[in-house]
Amino acid sequence: IVQGHFALASVWEHWLLKNEKTNTMEVVDKNTFGAKIARLRAEPIRSTFFRGHEITCVDFELETGRSHQIRVQAAAMGY
Repeated sequence: IVQGHFALASVWEHWLLKNEKTNTMEVVDKNTFGAKIARLRAEPIRSTFFRGHEITCVDFELETGRSHQIRVQAAAMGY
């Protein structure tokens, strides 16, 4: 479930870099040393409102399996 309205199925592709000290991931430029590609397919199932916020149930299919991938990529897309 993501916060926001997500209407069309799409493929998300980002480059992620893991900070080993904090165990966090961030989206970076693809030319960043150590960055790895992260790709997934996102297909909206249903949108509704919950406590005054629009939310969307999304079916995510990972093509790669990076740490925290769905959360990091969804945040990068504004969800």
